[in-house]
Amino acid sequence: MEDIDEEEGAPKKKKTRGLTSCPKIYGRTMEQREQVIFDMGQPIGPTPKSVTNLTNFVCTFARNKRFVSLMYTNWHAVPPQAKKFMWNYANTKFILP
Repeated sequence: MEDIDEEEGAPKKKKTRGLTSCPKIYGRTMEQREQVIFDMGQPIGPTPKSVTNLTNFVCTFARNKRFVSLMYTNWHAVPPQAKKFMWNYANTKFILP
């Protein structure tokens, strides 16, 4: 049986996890990068979609062993070379200040 919304009588939409692999972002070239503006260290624009794209993209770093392994439980313990690699890679997909 499907879950039915009692008010409208339509089937309820299933909850999903959201974007986990970002294939459109990983497939970008240098010319297709989008700019993200920061204010006091927080991304603010130019559009909410670009901020969401950046957030989803950065979250994929934690699930990818190419960037950082699970042996680091603290950001301060991550080697500076790994941080620099992640920053350079993010700059190939987004225009960051």
